Amino acid sequence: MADVPIETAVPRLARMGYTGLELTILPGYTTALERLDDAARKRIPALLGEHGMTLTALAAHSRLLDPPEYLVSITRLREAVHLAVELAPDDPPPINTLPGGAPGEWEAVRHRVVDEYARLGEYAAPHGVSLAIEPHVGAALSRPDQALWMVERIGLPNVGLNLDYSHFQAIGMSVADAVPPLAPHALHTHIKGVEGRWPDHAFLTPGEDDFDHATYLRTMHDCGYRGYETVEISKMVVARPDYEPFAHAQLAYDTLADAARRAGIG
Repeated sequence: MADVPIETAVPRLARMGYTGLELTILPGYTTALERLDDAARKRIPALLGEHGMTLTALAAHSRLLDPPEYLVSITRLREAVHLAVELAPDDPPPINTLPGGAPGEWEAVRHRVVDEYARLGEYAAPHGVSLAIEPHVGAALSRPDQALWMVERIGLPNVGLNLDYSHFQAIGMSVADAVPPLAPHALHTHIKGVEGRWPDHAFLTPGEDDFDHATYLRTMHDCGYRGYETVEISKMVVARPDYEPFAHAQLAYDTLADAARRAGIG
């Protein structure tokens, strides 16, 4: 919902039944970091509170492995730490991000990834803020074994994962293989649909796909995850000429509410 004012989005999403919201602070969004003046930083928590919604995360996906973006990325992530505290001082949301990089280069960059996120985690910890790092298809960090190695090597309680199973589904991994090792490290999640296999895949809105989201939700629950399952509407969907944000938000909500009921957790 890059172009939708948050004053419009929050009440409409709340009426659909959503109880949480991930705030995207990337350039091009109405809530981009550089657009959030003092008034907006006071208005957003009040708006969420008025509609009974929790701030589940800040989406600050910043690619530390891509040299042209490094300084902008590290600055954005550090500023996001302070924004998280400002927006929700009693319970700051995690910062969602990802390292970027290219497929197949994990072995060459993995120690740098650990060092970068360990430093960021140490920076965020005194503020009570966590980092949720997302494995992403087509990037350097793309597989569960890589993600597990990374979080264990970093070894900080405030550095974990933004678990988005669709990225593992896109490389042909089952829920049973991908989710249980990572769920204990999940600080946040994204949930969306996918069809096809990487690199010829397409991300979809839940409800456009034929995936059994109930199996995924039940597995996460059985693994002990009790946080928000956050709908992500992919840029692939947003780029469609007929994209209507609230129609997709409603489809996703209806699909996942039904899946939660069938999983016995709704």
